[in-house]
Amino acid sequence: MFLETDTDERITRWREFRENLTHSKDPLQDIVDLWKTAPVIDRNLDPWDSQRWPTPWELLEENRFCPVAIPLMMGWTAKLSTKLSTSIVLIKTFIDHSEQRYYNVCMVDDNVLNYKPSVVKEHNLQSTMHCQYSTELS
Repeated sequence: MFLETDTDERITRWREFRENLTHSKDPLQDIVDLWKTAPVIDRNLDPWDSQRWPTPWELLEENRFCPVAIPLMMGWTAKLSTKLSTSIVLIKTFIDHSEQRYYNVCMVDDNVLNYKPSVVKEHNLQSTMHCQYSTELS
C-alpha cells in the first residue's frame, strides 16, 4: 500500500494512481477502494470550515486521515486526475435524521463516494439524509 511509504513516495504513487485512472473501467470505485485503506484517526478537520482544510499534499505528508480528510482526498484524487478533471467535485456533510449520524462524503457529479463501500447515485440516498454543508473543490 502506497500510504505505508515515505512522503515523497506517497506523493509519487498518488500521482501515478491518478494517471492510471485514465485507463480504468470504474475510476470512482478505484478511488473508493484506495482511500478505504487509509489509516484513520478521530476527527481533526472541521467539516464546516473548508477554508482551514489542508492541501492534499499536506494530508499526504501527515499520513493520518480523519472522516473529513478521506472524502477530501477522494475528491482531490478525482479532481486532479485527467479522466475526471472536468467533473463537479463536492465535499458534503449529510445528516441522517433517523440514525442521528453524520456522513462526510465526496460527490463526483451525481455519484456519492464514502457513504457505502461502493459508489452510489445521489438519488439513491435514504430520504432521511439531508445535506448540511457543501463545498466545491476547484
